[in-house]
Amino acid sequence: MRAKRAFTLLEILLVLALTALVAGMTLVSVQGAGGAQRLAVGGNLIVDLAQKARQESITRGTLTALVLVTGSGRPEWDYRLWTILELQASAAADGEPEWVPASPWRMLSEGVLVDPAQSGSFLLNPPSLAAALPPLRYGGEAIAPGALSYVIFQPTGSLYLASAAEAPAPPGLRLVLGRMLRDSGRDRLVYGDARPGAAGPANYYQITFNSYTGLPIVDRP
Repeated sequence: MRAKRAFTLLEILLVLALTALVAGMTLVSVQGAGGAQRLAVGGNLIVDLAQKARQESITRGTLTALVLVTGSGRPEWDYRLWTILELQASAAADGEPEWVPASPWRMLSEGVLVDPAQSGSFLLNPPSLAAALPPLRYGGEAIAPGALSYVIFQPTGSLYLASAAEAPAPPGLRLVLGRMLRDSGRDRLVYGDARPGAAGPANYYQITFNSYTGLPIVDRP
């Protein structure tokens, strides 16, 4: 009778190493898929908010603003926190129209945010307002109007642009995976899926607004 052959220590170590390698590759794949899913959910949230704001403008015959918090000094809020404001007639007989909340605050999921470097046409060229934005509150804290970026929809559904000089390009923004760090008093974005040697992230969710229709256009790699 032939003796049963046992595994050698080298063979066992080799099997363990291959198992660890496969598990690591599977984990990276799952994490990548999870990040892409969170990115898609965040982008779809903004598209839904934009379509809601546009529809409110058409239905109510007023201006609505899709608002993003960008300069609160809170990295966990900036470039992630959104709401909708609506321009309404003041309750006072001789009062000026005023902006009031038309939607609850909505926060992008952890690790998903707007990339400031790739969203200049949304962040840097806000249109002139028919009435000043009010200070807003979130989590019991005040957010100054100067900490907000926005696009405004008209009753026709198109974007409100006071002049062509204010918006040289259609407003657009780019969502990425990453986190905002406060470094020496300045915000710095660290990409969560940057590839070695690449200038930017491996994945993104681009939203550009058509100035004439107000409709959001989505682009993904």
